[in-house]
Amino acid sequence: MEYIRWSKELSVGVKALDADHKTLIAIINQLCDEVARGNQDVALGEIFSRLMTFTETHFGREEALMLSIDYPDLEAHCRQHRGFVRHLEDLHGRHRDGDLFAALELFDFLNKWLIAHIIECDFGYRPYLEEPEEPSQVPEPESALNAFLVEDGAPSWV
Repeated sequence: MEYIRWSKELSVGVKALDADHKTLIAIINQLCDEVARGNQDVALGEIFSRLMTFTETHFGREEALMLSIDYPDLEAHCRQHRGFVRHLEDLHGRHRDGDLFAALELFDFLNKWLIAHIIECDFGYRPYLEEPEEPSQVPEPESALNAFLVEDGAPSWV
């Protein structure tokens, strides 16, 4: 089931990074499906592994782009990425230690962080791109954060 839906309004103007964001949304949707089915114990380890590997690749690609365009907020953006990784590592450790709420907290964290990060941080480098590949209207952060959640598809435990 789709709990978060990609929309062109989330485009950062770089096809590779948009594809990365779509993959992250797919991982979040998979996590939600597994938790809803009660499979979080088995699936969560695999999902954490995919998230750690994929975010490392994505953050590296995004940070290289920002460096290449002399993005002035590169350092702050990288701090956001490192904070995400630290929190993900903390949740993974708690899951390995048997914390039954780690899956729910991971879903909640990813849901809020990814969309907010794209809108509030990633959109910041769009004006520095010479010619965005897929320009789109920038939504207002306040109204946009919840616009990408599929309301009728929200699991009962959220």
